[in-house]
Amino acid sequence: MAEILKEGMLAEVIVLDRNLFEVKPKEILDTKVLVTIMDGEIIY
Repeated sequence: MAEILKEGMLAEVIVLDRNLFEVKPKEILDTKVLVTIMDGEIIY
């Protein structure tokens, strides 16, 4: 089943400091989490 994200629904989302699809594999380990949202609340 495909997940759906739309207004009014809750989701777990993270925002990273870089696009993991555009960096070299070695750079992935240096990625930092900027924001974590869980159940509609910013928790980090």
